[in-house]
Amino acid sequence: MLCKITGRFSLTADMWTSTVNREAFLGLTIHYIDSDWKLRNFLLDIIPFTISHSGVNISREIMVALDGFNISNKILALTTDNESAMLVCGKEIASALDIEFSTMIFAHYRCAAHVLNLGVKQGLNIVCGSINKARKLMSTIKNSTRLCDSLRLICNLKKIKYLKPILDVETRWISTFYMLKRLNELEPALKLLSADNISVSNLYPDENDWLAIKVNRYI
Repeated sequence: MLCKITGRFSLTADMWTSTVNREAFLGLTIHYIDSDWKLRNFLLDIIPFTISHSGVNISREIMVALDGFNISNKILALTTDNESAMLVCGKEIASALDIEFSTMIFAHYRCAAHVLNLGVKQGLNIVCGSINKARKLMSTIKNSTRLCDSLRLICNLKKIKYLKPILDVETRWISTFYMLKRLNELEPALKLLSADNISVSNLYPDENDWLAIKVNRYI
């Protein structure tokens, strides 16, 4: 199917690690415009990675995959995150394609979402102490069946909608927003829970913390 496409392709690549067995993989996705001028994309390959995650090794595995599909001469661009290994990978692929196909124009792009995530996280460092306290509180409740049951009971008694605590993830700044938003929504119930539980009370945000992490309820 790829060989029948007359146009050229762009790629996105990302390294990820399984949470089940901690094995690493390189995901490679292909994007192109078909003959009906519709944007198409699909997972081209998932490559098990048992060697060093260096830029040279990543680029080598990508080139092997492209050669296997016989599309090396049709690649226009690669988009990755901003990890140093991926930056080296982009340069290595550009060099490899330039040697093999000297007339080709290849570009490596840094993911805009990842750039935004880095920028927002830098800004969040200003209130990292308050955010860490909120994260520990949400984690303590979320990982305790007893505390979740107590929180649910308080919500039922006080006619407050019960919402399960959620945690953020390192690579998604918006997940921190959602975690703090959930904390705001549970504030009345959490205040009552902290009065009856010392582990919650020790982590409960003080007045300054609330000022730092309050999320606009209308967002």
